[in-house]
Amino acid sequence: TEYLKHDGLHKMQIGCGNNLVDGWLNTDLQPTYGATFLDAMQRFPMPDACMDVVFAEHLIEEYPVQKLDGMFQEINRVLRPNGTFRMTFFTSDHMLKMMNGSTSEDVYAEYVNWTLRNHGNEKMVLSMSNEAQRSMAYTIFLRRMSNIMLYGYATIQELLLRNGFSKVSSYKLGVSNNDALRHVEMHKAYCPQTIYQFEVVTIEAVKRA
Repeated sequence: TEYLKHDGLHKMQIGCGNNLVDGWLNTDLQPTYGATFLDAMQRFPMPDACMDVVFAEHLIEEYPVQKLDGMFQEINRVLRPNGTFRMTFFTSDHMLKMMNGSTSEDVYAEYVNWTLRNHGNEKMVLSMSNEAQRSMAYTIFLRRMSNIMLYGYATIQELLLRNGFSKVSSYKLGVSNNDALRHVEMHKAYCPQTIYQFEVVTIEAVKRA
């Protein structure tokens, strides 16, 4: 593509939607103005080892697990050695920890309260016990996510490792050891960042040299 002719870091976002990042090759299956067409399920129309970083926010949830190997292989192919793939996706990991009591109340209390006020019958639900409120918040989350795949960190980590990546790590939103990947998440505008953080996981994986 024309983008690859410019000097400096080559950065690609897959599944950008309306969230275009300046200085990046923003791609989507149904591109808006300023984005480039890319079908993440097909071979990418670009040479090997041409990208320094690749980013995807809420992409993998749209595909069944058997489709992810091919996508990760293509991302690995276009990354340069030691290039980084970062993705943020909805997960039920934090919800499961909330439900089984393996996280402290102060971690999930804000999320539960926000969810019940914005998506539930606040007057009715807030009169329930803490356990019932947590259960209701989890139910609302599952209802909201009913049309997508909810992958866990362990599943995606294993898929990445078997498709040519190493150094798989989780990060907070906006945080990265790579300057190019800091503060790239843009979907968080729909709710407070602390709420969004509870619903997602962010992973970075480095291509083996």
